[in-house]
Amino acid sequence: MGKETQILGKQGEFFVFQKLLERELPVYAPLFDIEGIDCIIRTPRGQHIDIQVKTREKDALFDISGRFEPRDDFFIVCFLAGEETAWVLPSKVFYKYCIKTSVKGKPLHRLIVGKEKRKELAQYTNDLGFDSLVEYSGVGKTKVGKSGWERLKEKYLREGAPKIRVSKKYSKGTQYVYRRIQKLQKKMKVV
Repeated sequence: MGKETQILGKQGEFFVFQKLLERELPVYAPLFDIEGIDCIIRTPRGQHIDIQVKTREKDALFDISGRFEPRDDFFIVCFLAGEETAWVLPSKVFYKYCIKTSVKGKPLHRLIVGKEKRKELAQYTNDLGFDSLVEYSGVGKTKVGKSGWERLKEKYLREGAPKIRVSKKYSKGTQYVYRRIQKLQKKMKVV
């Protein structure tokens, strides 16, 4: 890895640290890059969330090479430095949308965030993505002022609100939240 690539990588990591600290999240940075973990957030329950930061200058093409095992407490932040755009993705979402291939017999997971993927991943972009990490961790403050739950209630629990649909393509957590909204919609008779 060249010096410019390392500098770009650190730029992405510091961008993410800044966004997490703005939200009052307790951020810990490992001394060494072990297993690709760039920072850790400790939750009030004593658990931790691992975060890996992937940074590119122009092309929204993010690679994870080698063994990759998605799990609930692992997030990947894909940072496009030229646009200052970040996608804060649960590792299971990254895995779902990435292309699985191999190079020289070594596994490669590549996420290409083109025009269509940007629409699909909009809920994970910039402040929305970092705020969802706050909500998942159970610590810190959202930047947009209202939690995602409050924003969903405002959107879907009012007269004339659109009926919310639950799709299997959503993560289990999203499906759970949307089902709760559906029950409230029926109870409040808003749809």
